[in-house]
Amino acid sequence: MKKLGLAFMFIFILGFRAFAAPVAPPTPTPTAAPTPAPTSSTPQAPSPSTTLEQSFLEKYPHLKQNLYKEPSSNIYLGFSAGLVGVLSNRMLFTANVFQIHYLTHFWDNEILSISYGVTTGNPTYIQSSHFIFRTIPKYRINRMLSLGPLLGYEFVSFPQITGVLEYKGLATEPEPFSSSGVIYGVGVSENIDTDKSYKIKINQLIYQQTYSTDSAGYGWSYLYDLKALRNDTGPIKAGTVFLLEVGMLF
Repeated sequence: MKKLGLAFMFIFILGFRAFAAPVAPPTPTPTAAPTPAPTSSTPQAPSPSTTLEQSFLEKYPHLKQNLYKEPSSNIYLGFSAGLVGVLSNRMLFTANVFQIHYLTHFWDNEILSISYGVTTGNPTYIQSSHFIFRTIPKYRINRMLSLGPLLGYEFVSFPQITGVLEYKGLATEPEPFSSSGVIYGVGVSENIDTDKSYKIKINQLIYQQTYSTDSAGYGWSYLYDLKALRNDTGPIKAGTVFLLEVGMLF
């Protein structure tokens, strides 16, 4: 029994030393420092494909015209001024304040145009103001020249001519004479390309006015204060307009 007790004591001492022995801490594994993200100020080297393309085009510059370019919408905005205009016995000056154009290889369409014009003449009472809406679908004869019909509507007023409207003994209050009517004719245009992002457009227009100086419709008729116009409205009648315009598309 004494030997058995010594054996148990010896085993107990060995197990206690093994349990109480200090354990070495694990050695930390070194890690690489994080790479900072490139900022916008850091210059970026051009890609090999870009460098190769530039060097190729520098060697063969005539091939630049074959590079793909995003197609344009073919829609242009514009404005123009009427440099010379003739309306019967008066000179006409216009400012085209808004235009929408659609240009393709075959078509040069003035989709919508809004213009304001004034006339000068003698006697002064025949001077008039004009507000015109028009459209001109034109076929391109070549790269520069195009031709097509002109259609539109015109509002005309004569500020210095007053009168009333009469109908079966009834009459309105005196007011400046005004009228309106359809216009129709022909338009010829020249497009001049520039090195910039705009085009120069020259228009030669001829159109016929149709507004009335006698009837206002629905049985109403005009009665002018000027006796000269009661006998003859020829000086203010609708006529044929010749107009030269120069403008810009962008």
